[in-house]
Amino acid sequence: MVVGPSGAGKTTLLAALGLMEQKHGGKTEMVSYTSRSIDTPGEMLENPRYYSVLLMNAPKAALVLFVSDPTGNVRFPSRMAQAFRAPVLGVVTKVDVSTPEERERAKERLRSAGAREVVDCSPVTGEGMDRLKSSIERMSREVFRA
Repeated sequence: MVVGPSGAGKTTLLAALGLMEQKHGGKTEMVSYTSRSIDTPGEMLENPRYYSVLLMNAPKAALVLFVSDPTGNVRFPSRMAQAFRAPVLGVVTKVDVSTPEERERAKERLRSAGAREVVDCSPVTGEGMDRLKSSIERMSREVFRA
């Protein structure tokens, strides 16, 4: 399951991971399921009224990715990860178009939200994607061992 603000690159990230087809120029309008992923609209994070929709869909997820756009300033609520049964991995996208300072601020926001680990990457250029895939695989194995 991916959670993050509008424009953070959630759908692009899922496509780069091979978990769903990339929509060209489209925005995720509602929670979208595939056999291996749950894509959520950015409004689910940006408007606290919709947090219940995230929580309602979360039990179906084995892993939750909190996706942060370092060029934006949308914050995840402090310790939000505690509301999810599944482990939470923080992902900072857009490393190809952001500064080191912006990425560090985004990482700190994700840590404050309770992400167990934070990885930065660019689904567009592929930078950091191998490390992200390794983290996803490791955390997924931990879930299925428990």
